[in-house]
Amino acid sequence: MAIMAVSVGEICENTKLAREMALMGNYESALVYYEGTVQMIHRLLITIADPTRKSKWQLVQKQMAREYEQLKATVATLQMFQHEGEKAITPMTGTYEDLPTRDQMWAPAPHEIDPDIWPPPPDRDPAAWPSPTSVEHKYKKRLFYRYSGADSVLHKSLN
Repeated sequence: MAIMAVSVGEICENTKLAREMALMGNYESALVYYEGTVQMIHRLLITIADPTRKSKWQLVQKQMAREYEQLKATVATLQMFQHEGEKAITPMTGTYEDLPTRDQMWAPAPHEIDPDIWPPPPDRDPAAWPSPTSVEHKYKKRLFYRYSGADSVLHKSLN
């Protein structure tokens, strides 16, 4: 079996195309490019003798395989949503007497079920609010110094 020579430039171009396709939402084409990139790196690894260079390309291959798997998972999730949307919506069967009433549809409030949960506070009637109390504000006059940069003069003011 003859192994075709793989160029690094071709791997880079396919990686770039795979990522661009994925970003643009063309997932099926991106998957093809990712798969091709991983296979090209595999063919390149067979030809590399230097262990340091080979380990670097193996890391690149793992990264590309990880991106490929993530894209496959994304496509699977999108397909799941698309298939859920295809479920047929059937018209309502039965009569209006079969429908639940408002009291049956809404469950009791949590504080009605569990005594440890406090009920909401009662509404406060504005007429029942206590009258406002007057407060005497006590403050000290403070001496502030203000620096005026243009005149290089210190101004004194009371607040």
